[in-house]
Amino acid sequence: MIALIIGNAEIEPLLSFLHSNYSNVLAKVWESGDMTNAVFVQTERAYWMVEHTITIVMQYHTDRHECDLTVVASGNARASPIGMWMRGLEEAAESTFMERIEKAADRHGWELKGTSLGHVESTCPYCSAHYSYRKSQVLEDGSVRCQNCDRSYLLREAQESKVPEAPLV
Repeated sequence: MIALIIGNAEIEPLLSFLHSNYSNVLAKVWESGDMTNAVFVQTERAYWMVEHTITIVMQYHTDRHECDLTVVASGNARASPIGMWMRGLEEAAESTFMERIEKAADRHGWELKGTSLGHVESTCPYCSAHYSYRKSQVLEDGSVRCQNCDRSYLLREAQESKVPEAPLV
């Protein structure tokens, strides 16, 4: 997951960038007070019956020309033997998004103010599901409850039990 704050951004070029690159499934834009909200969903077939999706949620603050973007890459093969390979595709999709948004920022004079921190990425050692947890969801002992299999594990265990990625075919 990527969480960005973009400053000095005009709404039209930003919406145009997101719509042209990330909207083959959904592009929904609506106004709410002094804020423009949008959701963009892009799905691509990666391999055989495996698809990956990028979902972008945008909140644009009209009064200060600033935008909060949350970008989540996901796939349909997490629980399968190629789940680890799928996570590699998701990371690549997020990396590609960052390259594209950096080029657009240079072209339009946007300020990439960095990420909104407060999330911890983790892979469950029991079912291999990969999730982003808010820091408030991490218990005092450093454990989290898997959103897929509902089992608790220490974040440290998840790091130690990483399975090597499957090779690309």
